[in-house]
Amino acid sequence: MSLKIELDNFNPVMITLRNVEKGMTQVFKQSMATELEKGKEMARKFLETASQERTGKRYWTGRLQSTIEAGSTFEKATMTHDPTFTGTVGIDFETRHPEVAHYAVPVEKGHKTGFGETFWAGYHFMENTYLEMLRTVGSAVAQELAKAIKTPWGWRNIATGQWTFAPSKI
Repeated sequence: MSLKIELDNFNPVMITLRNVEKGMTQVFKQSMATELEKGKEMARKFLETASQERTGKRYWTGRLQSTIEAGSTFEKATMTHDPTFTGTVGIDFETRHPEVAHYAVPVEKGHKTGFGETFWAGYHFMENTYLEMLRTVGSAVAQELAKAIKTPWGWRNIATGQWTFAPSKI
């Protein structure tokens, strides 16, 4: 006499898990792209607001504002590296926008004015953007992931848009 439990036919479960991974990766990338775009608009608004409040836009930096960009890259996992996601909000004045290189950092951090030793404090628009994004991005992305993964009526295969229901054998 023998007593045994046999578990088989895990292929549907493995396929579902693979699809969930693909779908969650896609939702993550999309939600991060949305948050980065929000960050770009936030930085532009911080710059404009600071310029208006401190100088009445006397020294308006519209060209600098228009060079604030958002972007991201995603590299799939390899045999030696985990997948990586890189998101940026800012001004690439080294390669894409050299026309603002001479004043982008002084506007952000501040600079000495004229021959006097007076120091004009910068607008800190990128610093404020970073601090605000640090506070909000994680929870916003987590909310999008939570919406995507499970609903009361089943799992959504985000890769195909189809809903799947785990068959119960118990």
